[in-house]
Order: sequence, then C-alpha cells, then structure tokens
Amino acid sequence: MTLDHLREIALIQISQAQRTNAMNTTSWIVEDLNTGKAVLETFNRSTAAAVNAERYKVWATKAWLVEINRRVKAGDPSVLA
Repeated sequence: MTLDHLREIALIQISQAQRTNAMNTTSWIVEDLNTGKAVLETFNRSTAAAVNAERYKVWATKAWLVEINRRVKAGDPSVLA
C-alpha cells in the first residue's frame, strides 16, 4: 500500500465521520447554494435529510458557524450582505 493510497483511505474515513457527526447533531442549517445564505434552521433530523441537495447544502450548526467565522476572519464581505 502506497502513502497516497493510505491518505485516500484516511480522507474517505474522515468524510464518513463528518457525515455521521452531522447527522448526530441537534440542529442543522440549510444554505441556498445559489446565494450562499442560510434559509432555514431545523431541529428535525428527517427534514435535514430530505432537503433537495441540488439546490441546498445542509450543515451541522456547529460546522456552519465555524465556516461563517472563517469567512469573517478572511474578510469575506458577502457574509454580512
């Protein structure tokens, strides 16, 4: 097994863990992919799972807040628009 192959396996495992953690949260933020704006916070797991993934991205609330903070620190003006 090469080092690249091991890295690929690790990335797959991280991705799977993130998805699992995202579904083990207590609330989710639904973001419109066209605007990048949050349109809904839901506390219902089945609602979060049923969102149209072609139009919206569902974030675990904590992950969404981390991303917003990262964008603010990077000076992204669209965060406050």
